[in-house]
Amino acid sequence: RLITMVGALPLGGLLLACTLVCDVCNPTSRRERALPQRLARLLTWLPAATAYAAYYLGRYNLAAMNVPAVRALLGLSEVQLGAVIAAGMWSYAVTAPLTGRLVGSLGGWRAMQIGTLGAGVANLSVLAVKALAPPDGGWPLTAGLALSFATNLAFQGFGTAASLSLISAWYAPAERGLFSGIYNVW
Repeated sequence: RLITMVGALPLGGLLLACTLVCDVCNPTSRRERALPQRLARLLTWLPAATAYAAYYLGRYNLAAMNVPAVRALLGLSEVQLGAVIAAGMWSYAVTAPLTGRLVGSLGGWRAMQIGTLGAGVANLSVLAVKALAPPDGGWPLTAGLALSFATNLAFQGFGTAASLSLISAWYAPAERGLFSGIYNVW
């Protein structure tokens, strides 16, 4: 773990440095916006990008659990864990039009805050689900995990729509491609 952390810290610093240079110092941005505006937008979208990265960790932690050793530890079959993953996928798909509409009325920053808080609580609810489930896991655990994961992904929809809102609010059309690339790296 220490080797991973030692390697991750310089890479994270390099990513941050590249972000600063590409977002604040690039010629197109200098032509389009004054330095205080470029710094303000960076301080707006960088926390949002960090939150979005956390969304992905919350999404893929479940897929990473789908290995025999973890399924055995939880007392779940491949089918049961597949049902949990499917519940999240369908929740994300079905709620996308609703979250997109809500982001339009709430604004990107507020929507990102709501999405981050909701997804965080949903991720923490997994602990309660596991504590309340029977020791052998089974379908009660499956149902609880499916509900937690579906709720998690429903709230993550706010982040997806908010990202688009941030792009259009803070970036001129000539800058949006570069910003989208930087945001995707985060």
